Amino acid sequence: MLFPIDKDTLSIIKESKEIFKEHVKIIGLLLKKVSNVRNEKLSTIAINTLLVTQESIALEIIENMLNGGIIISIIALRTLFENFVNIHYIFHHPEHIKDKKWAEDLCNDFINRSYSNDYNKSKSLSDRAKEVYFKEFYDVIYTDLCTYSHSLMKTIDIGDKNLLRLLREETSIYTIMFLQDSISAVLDFFNPTNIDYDIMPVINRIKTLKERIKK
Repeated sequence: MLFPIDKDTLSIIKESKEIFKEHVKIIGLLLKKVSNVRNEKLSTIAINTLLVTQESIALEIIENMLNGGIIISIIALRTLFENFVNIHYIFHHPEHIKDKKWAEDLCNDFINRSYSNDYNKSKSLSDRAKEVYFKEFYDVIYTDLCTYSHSLMKTIDIGDKNLLRLLREETSIYTIMFLQDSISAVLDFFNPTNIDYDIMPVINRIKTLKERIKK
């Protein structure tokens, strides 16, 4: 094991994985009852591409921490955050709620950026975060994540036990928060009536875990 995990922190990481399993169920239902039924560009990008990617990243973050790692998890959390902002910008923009034309235009932008090295995206992540009211997340959390992604001097403190515990706890909660909020944005946009799943118990588990970390 790279860095030993204390008992309390391990229980927090394990609980984040249990919550993650509930997220997998929701995404599975979205794939089966929305994406596969509608078979359209919007649902394919939202669910098959963006949410499934979020699910995969979140799992790798959690599994890496359970195996004693942390730096790779923090770097992956940066990508999870970037996708989280983009999902909200496309599917849950405060000025374009359930705006299919807005979402379609941005999905085309997403596709163009995916397949062209010369294509410039419409707005920076910073600008997008501000528009969906995630400026504080961007200024504080994202900036800190970039510190580890760019291997700046702050990473030399990674062996400090108190810092290590804090990083693991924060990474655990942010991982499931960003995944949950990504799912919620997509659910709200498509508003599927054929999905019988109560999301509130999952949200309450996340709130309970946040309270544990605050203590």
